[in-house]
Order: sequence, then C-alpha cells, then structure tokens
Amino acid sequence: SQELAFNDINVSLGGIVWRQGQAPTGFVHGRLGEIGRGLFQLEGIDTDLAMYPDRIDAELKGSAYDGHFNLEPSLAPARSEWTVKDLSLSGMELSLPEGWWQSWLGWQPARLDVRRVALDKMRVLSFDDAIPLSLMNWQLYLNDLSLKGREVAPLIGRARLESHWEELVWDGLSSRKGELLLELSPEQWQLRNLES
Repeated sequence: SQELAFNDINVSLGGIVWRQGQAPTGFVHGRLGEIGRGLFQLEGIDTDLAMYPDRIDAELKGSAYDGHFNLEPSLAPARSEWTVKDLSLSGMELSLPEGWWQSWLGWQPARLDVRRVALDKMRVLSFDDAIPLSLMNWQLYLNDLSLKGREVAPLIGRARLESHWEELVWDGLSSRKGELLLELSPEQWQLRNLES
C-alpha cells in the first residue's frame, strides 16, 4: 500500500485540555504545505480544528493540480458518525485505484450525513475493472442525504442529486453532454431528468 507524505507543517494550539481517559478538547489551526499519496497531491492546506468531548469539527481549504477544494466535516468518533457540512471541489483530477470501492466499504462509518457536495470541472478515471468509469468536465451537486449502513434516506424533506458531464464512458459505452436529476423522499427515488 502507498504511504501518505506530509511536508511543511505549521501548527498553533489553543485551549487544549487532555485528561486521562477522555478525548482532548481545544482548538488547532494549521497550514500544511503538501500532502500526497502516490500521484494524488494536495497543496497549501489551511486547517481549523475544534475538538469537543463528543465530536470534532474541522475546515480544510487548499489546492490540487489546477483546482481547489473546501471541506467542512464533523465527526463523532465514539459513535462512528460523520457529517459532511460542505465539500466543494473544482478543477481537480481524481484517479481511482484498483479496489477503491472495497476500501470505501471497509472504512465506511456507521452513519454518514451529507448536507452539501458541489463538484465542478472534474475529471475522474477509475482503474478498477469492476467499475470501468471515466468522466470529463463533470459536475455533481448533492444535498441532504444520509447513509446508514446500506440504507439511504433524505436528511430533511428531500435529498437531491444533480449531475452534468461533457463525456461519460462506462466499459466502452459513452454519453456526451449528459444531465441527471434525482430526488429522494422518505418513500421513493424519483428520476426527474435524464438527457444525453
């Protein structure tokens, strides 16, 4: 397996309290010059971390290749619950290695709530033969979705997934200038639009 590499780490701590048998509390601000794993590199990452007795809130901003990202997660480690308050990626290229889907299933938390995901001008290439996918100039917007085990449900009212792509290729079949709009209510998925 490939290892993570970190470069140019600067950290400041505030109000840190760490008692035996308890999770630490306090605040961390840092800047990471670079983090990489194989060909995947993130640069100029500004990080704010707030640690509470039952959860950790974070905000990370930085750049990758010609794009940038913003991630605001909140996690409750004791309950294995994650909330993605905001995830924005723009102009990035993602290469998915063989077995990436199995790695996700092994890591998947007990509950994952997604409030907002916005991906723009993305390029995705899967090197996993089980998921032979590539996407060019891909956009994805996802709101208010909850994943608990294998159960998918809306967080509040309706979850919405909207996607656009310049080119989508799946195992040799291609689609150009496509659009997809799905909505999820507590009762059912609804396909609102599919064009190519």
